[in-house]
Amino acid sequence: MGLGSNRYFVAYCMKVSASNLGYTLYMITIPAYAYIISRSIFFTGLVLFIEYGIYSMTFLAGPLVDRAKDKRYVISGSEIGIGVSALLLGISMLYEPGNQYLLLILIGIIAVFWDIAWTADHVVLPLIVDGNDIGKGNGILSALGNGHVAAGLAIGGFLFAILEPFNSILLYSGCLLFSGMIMLFIPLRVEEAHRASDPGFRMGWKYLIEEQKTMIIFALVIGVFSIFSNAPVLAVAYLYGASSPFTYSILFSVFYVGSMISGLILTRMFPKRSIGKTLLLTYLLSGALLFLSVYRTEPIEILILIWAALGFSYSIHTPLFSTFLQTITSKNMLGRAASNLYTFRGITSTAGTILIPVLVSKYGLYPSYLSFGVLISLMAMVLFMVVPKVRDLRID
Repeated sequence: MGLGSNRYFVAYCMKVSASNLGYTLYMITIPAYAYIISRSIFFTGLVLFIEYGIYSMTFLAGPLVDRAKDKRYVISGSEIGIGVSALLLGISMLYEPGNQYLLLILIGIIAVFWDIAWTADHVVLPLIVDGNDIGKGNGILSALGNGHVAAGLAIGGFLFAILEPFNSILLYSGCLLFSGMIMLFIPLRVEEAHRASDPGFRMGWKYLIEEQKTMIIFALVIGVFSIFSNAPVLAVAYLYGASSPFTYSILFSVFYVGSMISGLILTRMFPKRSIGKTLLLTYLLSGALLFLSVYRTEPIEILILIWAALGFSYSIHTPLFSTFLQTITSKNMLGRAASNLYTFRGITSTAGTILIPVLVSKYGLYPSYLSFGVLISLMAMVLFMVVPKVRDLRID
């Protein structure tokens, strides 16, 4: 059955569209809102630290996902939980504006639900499409998801720059509630023969160490670079979040338009034979573009091109990793494999949310981001030249 004729895949595309649209409204609003109510890049980093610190514990969600007989209820329940929590966050913005403690608590609760939903999402595609269509399906989902990201950025940017931030969060709540309802119509029941005989935490790591060392290498590489994964968000909030909401919205948006383009390209040609080379090349470009993104503050036309290119190079590792994971991992281990492997980049990206603001506060934005950019590009070149296991990553 072709993907276009697969009603479950079509319904899942609708779900991804709604959840991505909603999450985009959330992610464009929260960093700038945190900076506006605090006027502190350190507090903005603290908000991201809470969020990504909880994301780094997704391995705790893996056994829950693999143990479930029908994964749709796991995804649906967690997304409805996000929707309800987001509704409370929006109300707090309206009636308790500037309440930093309440913001941190609700950000944490939402992140816990996202841990479960994100982990379970990795299980969906292999259950509803043929194995040969996983790469194409991921490319379509990435492009479609990022297309709705672009729409969410346009809507969220308008709501943030023109109206009050709570409008974006209320719409985010509605999107996640809708997404959770759609999932109820996509059966994701795993046959008993394919379910994990031991759904425990340790078995997930044992499987990776004994059978999927290549995936561990892939995850470790992404983890090394992920210490800088929140650098663009922190930079754009610091530079424009309070001083120019319009510029903030535009640049934040084109960053994710670049991500959308990477998904479209991957739909056309998934680089099975050159995953490692593709990964390292995009990191090499990311280093140079990261510094340029803060070094140039005008004209806006040049900034748009730089931030779009940065979004492209910063994001292409995500569909690469997802396809690689879903293609070579057993279905009964996908939840734990995905969540365990995320631990590496979860820890480093969380560390970056504190390290980057500290360095910027001490040394200034431009020297810090010049150092970040040089280090990213240098690491990519070193890995390419001296670590062939990374350079030659591919799906046989």
